[in-house]
Amino acid sequence: RHLRTKRYLTLRAKMSAPLQLTSRRVELQAGSNSSWFRINPCYAHKMQGEPVPLREAVNLESVKLADGWNLNWARCANRAKDEVFEVNCAKGGEGFSFELYSRAVQREPGMPLYAMNFGLPLTVFMPHFSRQVAASASSEKPLPYLRRQSGEHDDAHISPKAIWILELVSTDVKDYGIEYFVTPVMLRHFASGRYLALRHSDLVDEHLVLGELAEQAPVLKVPSPTHRASLRVSTTSSQPPRMPELLSASRIAADLVDVPGVGSIFVFEADTQSLRYSGHSAGSKTWVPAESPSLMLRWDQSTNGTPLWLSCGGQSKGKRQSLELHWSFSRHNHNAVRLNLVPEASMVQHDVVVEHKLFLSRMMKYFARCKEPHAELMMYAGIERALSDMIRFLADSPTWRTHEGPMPQEDVLHLLWRATPVRQLLVRELRYIDDSFELLEELRRQTPGMMKEINFNKRKEMKAQEQEHTTQQQALSETLEQTSVPQLRTRCLKLVVRMWVFCFLHSREAESHFYKRGWMNRIDRLNGYGIGASDVFVALVADNPNLVRCVGEETMARFIHFVRVLGPLDTWLNFLLALCAPQGQAVASLQQDVCCAMVFAGHRGRDDGKQAIAKRNKEELLVAMRLDQPIGVSLHAEGSVSPDVLTKRILSHGIHDIGIS
Repeated sequence: RHLRTKRYLTLRAKMSAPLQLTSRRVELQAGSNSSWFRINPCYAHKMQGEPVPLREAVNLESVKLADGWNLNWARCANRAKDEVFEVNCAKGGEGFSFELYSRAVQREPGMPLYAMNFGLPLTVFMPHFSRQVAASASSEKPLPYLRRQSGEHDDAHISPKAIWILELVSTDVKDYGIEYFVTPVMLRHFASGRYLALRHSDLVDEHLVLGELAEQAPVLKVPSPTHRASLRVSTTSSQPPRMPELLSASRIAADLVDVPGVGSIFVFEADTQSLRYSGHSAGSKTWVPAESPSLMLRWDQSTNGTPLWLSCGGQSKGKRQSLELHWSFSRHNHNAVRLNLVPEASMVQHDVVVEHKLFLSRMMKYFARCKEPHAELMMYAGIERALSDMIRFLADSPTWRTHEGPMPQEDVLHLLWRATPVRQLLVRELRYIDDSFELLEELRRQTPGMMKEINFNKRKEMKAQEQEHTTQQQALSETLEQTSVPQLRTRCLKLVVRMWVFCFLHSREAESHFYKRGWMNRIDRLNGYGIGASDVFVALVADNPNLVRCVGEETMARFIHFVRVLGPLDTWLNFLLALCAPQGQAVASLQQDVCCAMVFAGHRGRDDGKQAIAKRNKEELLVAMRLDQPIGVSLHAEGSVSPDVLTKRILSHGIHDIGIS
C-alpha cells in the first residue's frame, strides 16, 4: 500500500503499459484481487518458506495473471524523449527488494504509545498565536507564514496550505523512529512540494554556513540512538564566531526551497513542559510522541555551532491576518509548536487534486517536444482521460474510479451539474484552476482557429469533428492520426472549459475568485468558438448580480451578435435575461443598455455606429406588426380623445415592436 495516498498497487490486466507496450499497466487504486502479489524467490538457491530479510531481491508475481507475470521496472523514453523508469507487470520481470522506511515504534514496552515516524502528513500549530504554519501553493510566493484558518468549511476542512510531510534525511536512523535532539528531519510543504528552510543569502551573510555549503545537502554522520549530542555538520569556517549580543539582535528569514540542503535539516527539541510531563530528562532517551507533541523546531547545522529556532515576532504579513515567520537566535517557549497528524480520510481528496495538478504540470513540458503524430495522439489521450477523471471527481459522480476495466463510456460533457463545496475549495487552494488556464492557453496555441477572429464556418467544422469522435481504441494508421489529433484537441478544450463549471457552481466565494483572478474576462473571450464557453460564462454571471454589473457593453453586443447570426439559442437569451434582471432583481441601467442595443439607440446618441447597429438588430431580431383594428373599445364614441391620454397611440395605431423569445 502506498503510504501517502493509502491506495494499493493494482494490475490492469486488459490494458497495456503506457510506454512498454508488451507489458501490463500498473496503477494505484482502492484495492481488489488485482492488488494481490505473491512473493517468490529471485535467485535459484532460495526456496519458498524461507524468511525474507530486508534488501534481498524478490519477485512479486501477480496472483491474477500468475505464470511468471511479475512486477517489473523498465528503462523507457517518454513522449518528450526523456529517459524514465516505468513500473509495470511483465513476463519474467525485474526483481525488487524491501527497504524499511517507516514503522511503529513503541515508546514504552507493553503500552500502546508510539513514536512519531516518517511519511506522515501533519499540521504545525503555534498555540501562542493560535495559528498554523502555512505557505502558498504558488511558486511565486516562497515565504511561509502563520495563518489562522478562515473560510466556510473550518470545522471539516483542513487547508492543504497548512499540511506538511515529515521526511527523513538519513537512512541510518529510520530503524529507530524519531527522537528528540537526535533524528534529523525535513518538512516538505504538501501544496507546493517545496521544503521549509532558512534563507540561503541570510545564512551566508551571517557567516553561519559557507556559500557553497548551503546549496547542497551534507553527508551527515548520524549518531547512535544512545548519543544525545546535537547534530552538526563537520566543516570549518574562515569566519570567527559571532558574539552573543549580536546574535540575539539578528534574524534569519524563513524560506521554501525546491531542492533541500543544509538549511532544510532540523531536529525536534522538546520544551521544558513536555520533558517534565514525560518524566525524562534532556539526557535520557526520549521518543517524539505521535499524539500531538509540543516541541521546538531547531536548526543546528551551522559551521560555528550556533543554533536557531523557528519563531514569530507578531509582525503582520499581507491582508489576511497572517504573521511573518523567521529563525531566531534566542529560544522562547512561546514559539513552541504542536504537531497534529492529519487523518487518513482527510487526505484522500487532497491527494487526488495534487495528483492531477502534477499531471498538468508534466503535460505542459510535452507540448514543445511532442511533434510526431503518434506522440501527440498519446499526449492528448492522456489529457482527455485526466480531465474526464477530474470532472467526475468534482461532480462526485458515482462512476468515479469504480471500474476495474476501461473507463465508463458515458460522456462527461453530459454529466449533471453538481457542486461539491469542499472539492471546489481544494482546487482553488492548490492552484489547480491556475494550471488548467495555462493548459487552455497551450491548447489554443496548438489550435490555429482559436488564435484568430471567430469564423462561424470553422466553428461548424469543430462541432462536426466532435460528433465524429469515438472513445474506442482503433488502429493508429497515419491517416487516423491526422484526423484524431484535432478531434482529441477539440475535446480537451471542451473538457477544460466544462470543468470550470464544477469549480464555481453555487459558490459566491468561488465566483468572486474567478472575477478577481481575471478569469471571467478570459472565459468571455472564448465565446463563439464552439467549445461551450458561453454555457460556462452564463452559469458564472447569471445568478450573481455583482458580476452582472461588471459585464461590459462589448460582451453584451457579442451575445446579441450570436443571436442574430446563429439563431436564438436559449443560452444566449438567458444571458440577456440575466443582464436585465439577475435573480429577478431589475437593474435599470443594464435594461436600458439591452434596449438601446436591440431596439433603439436614442435620438441623442452621439455614436452613429451604435445607432446603425441598433437599427440592424431591430430589423433582424424584431417583427414589425400593425393591427387593422384597434385593440379594445374605441374612444371615438365618447367624443374627441385628448392627446394627453397615454393609450391613444396604442389604441389607434396598434403595437409595432414584438421581440422573438
